[in-house]
Amino acid sequence: MPLTDDILGTNADGTKNEDYCIYCFKDGNFTSNFTMDEMVQFCAQFVDEYNKTTKQHLSREEYKEVLRQYYPNLKRWKIRNLLCILWAMLCIIFASCSQPFEPVNAATKNTIASDDASDFVVITEVVPDAILEIRYYSTFNFIGTRVDGYLEPTALLTRCAADSLRVVSDELKAQGYRLKIYDAYRPQMAVDHFLRWGSDLNDTLMRTYFYPELVKDSLFEKGYIARRSGHSRGSTVDLTLFDMSTGKELDMGGTFDWFGPESHPDFGGNPVTGEFTGKCNSPIGRTISAEQFENRMILRRAMLRHGFKPYDEEWWHFTLTNEPYPDTYFTFPVKKI
Repeated sequence: MPLTDDILGTNADGTKNEDYCIYCFKDGNFTSNFTMDEMVQFCAQFVDEYNKTTKQHLSREEYKEVLRQYYPNLKRWKIRNLLCILWAMLCIIFASCSQPFEPVNAATKNTIASDDASDFVVITEVVPDAILEIRYYSTFNFIGTRVDGYLEPTALLTRCAADSLRVVSDELKAQGYRLKIYDAYRPQMAVDHFLRWGSDLNDTLMRTYFYPELVKDSLFEKGYIARRSGHSRGSTVDLTLFDMSTGKELDMGGTFDWFGPESHPDFGGNPVTGEFTGKCNSPIGRTISAEQFENRMILRRAMLRHGFKPYDEEWWHFTLTNEPYPDTYFTFPVKKI
């Protein structure tokens, strides 16, 4: 990817480095060492600028898929596993490329449906300290009824995801916390239930509790309801922390499944650096405290340390980075296996 002379990086002897920009590489060293996934998360916030430049209309998630497909082809990612997340990378993407890269059409990606549960386990059999509060088995969820496919109040994950979660649990237990699970594997029939509910604009039973500032017909447009869910691939979990010293959930400054910017990991701070800034993009002025933001970071740091990646719309949502079934959407119901 060509770089313009004015933003070329510098080698230790002061000469120009033609492989890296000044914002990523200076005086012979990388200026920061974040992962590629963190770079994707950072750049995704500039989807509007990308759409304006390329005359496209990608959603934030579609743009993240574009970045995930594009970055591995760059020399910098082939040579090193660590790289900075900086404004200058946007300049490289939007201004320095001779041609804009082509977006990935997520709808055309090959996917597989499967009812094979042989590689799944019950979370509490692997993580015995986990507390379960399976919201979609209950009626306290954004729909207000038990969701299709949840036959028992249990939680399932692929074996490798559960093994990684056990390490997270052990680390946090030593700090005085237990994991509290809201959802894990989600069958496709549950996702289909969400779609039907989202299409019924008259069903607003739980609006007061989960989406009071939103008109229901905007849920699809804003990405809260989608045709497929990563949960159906079996390696995604929604969770929070339970404080054993108080006997209560740790205060995260927001509730599970709240539809709004208050649920975003960057609400109130920078989740990559863990810095609390107090910047809260709430339509009606909601805020989060430094303590609440740090509580979110305690969970996030532990999950990332042990192989999970975050989702930039929900502080409680994490997916195993090396998930074993990235293209498979399972259909069997949630029950003990």
